[in-house]
This record gives sequence, C-alpha cells and structure tokens, in this order.
Amino acid sequence: MSGDTRSTALEFRSSADDAWYSVRLITEEDGEVLRVKYVDFPHDIFDERFRAADFGDWKATEGLAERFRSVSVQLQDEDCPKVTQGKAFCLSRSIEPNDLKFYDAVVDELKQPQEE
Repeated sequence: MSGDTRSTALEFRSSADDAWYSVRLITEEDGEVLRVKYVDFPHDIFDERFRAADFGDWKATEGLAERFRSVSVQLQDEDCPKVTQGKAFCLSRSIEPNDLKFYDAVVDELKQPQEE
C-alpha cells in the first residue's frame, strides 16, 4: 500500500448500502487517487477509490464530501431524557448475525412509558 495514510476519526456513507462506517483515507498514485479504506473490514475489496480526474466540477466534489462526517457519538442510557422530537441521531441495526449497520435517523414521535 503506497501513499499517505490519514488516521482521522471519520465515518463514510457507503455507496453499497448507504450505511455509515469508520474509515481511513489513503492517497495513492501520487495523490491522484483517494482510497476510502473501511476500518475492521477483512478484505480490501470493500474499499472505495476515487480518481481526481473523475471530478469534473465542484458539485461532484461536494457530493463526495457530503458522504464524510466525524465519528458519531453513541447515545448513552443517561442521555435518553435529552431526546426530543426532531432530534437526529445515528442508530444501529443488525441485518444478519455479525453484520451491524449504522444509519441516520430522526425522532418522529416520543412515547412516554406507562407507569405501573
């Protein structure tokens, strides 16, 4: 693996399933290729590569940039009272055993637990 490796705390929205994953960024081919390497994935076949030459205008560049974000902060039990209608957060969903995916969600409605 050649090029510069950046170990920043980033998440990337996959083009395969629109889920968010932790990634590392690697430049290859003298900076002409940006490789998005998925952290903890067993094989490089899942990595996504973007060539600088494929970005003909600013809109295409912005589209790629919008697929990156800082790592999501996990909601803890003590944070539940702070959740409000309209709040955006990242949720996890297990599709298959050992296959946890993360998606963005917005709280549509709050239901208070019934007191016993």
